[in-house]
Amino acid sequence: MKRALLSLSAGIGLILGFCSQPREIHAAESQPHLDKQIREDFYAGFRGDRPAFDRAVAATRKILDAQPAHAEAMVFLGSATLALSGRAFLDDGDMQKGTELWEQGMALLDKAVQLQPANIDVRSQRGNTLLIASRRVPPDWQPALLEKSLADFNAILELHKDHFSALPERERGELLASLADGYDRSGDKDRSHACLERIVKELPGTEYARRAEAWLKDPSYPVDKRTCIDCQ
Repeated sequence: MKRALLSLSAGIGLILGFCSQPREIHAAESQPHLDKQIREDFYAGFRGDRPAFDRAVAATRKILDAQPAHAEAMVFLGSATLALSGRAFLDDGDMQKGTELWEQGMALLDKAVQLQPANIDVRSQRGNTLLIASRRVPPDWQPALLEKSLADFNAILELHKDHFSALPERERGELLASLADGYDRSGDKDRSHACLERIVKELPGTEYARRAEAWLKDPSYPVDKRTCIDCQ
């Protein structure tokens, strides 16, 4: 258990530092968005800049003190709290604290989605966090994380359904590849293959299509190469 959660800390840093970048298309503008500088501090923090990470955590906590229903601040703090849980295991060897932080982080992620289920940034942040987390936690933890992650990615797909083809290549490729990975590791091979075939059809000539074709030919295609292409 401890080894799995230690590796989770590094994994969350990778996926959030490079894959959870701001989206070009957001939910309704009436919903509050997290300040750009706070986001940038989080991204720097997840890449290893601890002062930036600490600034971002303090800033989101201050926002939530004033606006308890600020879903974007909440979802970023949830991701950060999962990373802090890994730090508790890694730096302090404190299983109890690490477990408590894990539970707190999960609660924040879930509440953020409950507050704003149609907010693409919120869904993306939780979905990406839980997808990578599901690769590094004990096997009996994985199904619940994958179920939530798939729910987030499917919600994003539905929100984009009328203009999906107009999205940037990266957004389409990452979303479909994330769905394919989640379905594959959940045991739904048919839906996974459908997502991969869609990548091949809709993103021809791209690195996403090349990897999708390779994955279709080889069911054991490496998990860590399935998503987040531009962070490898």
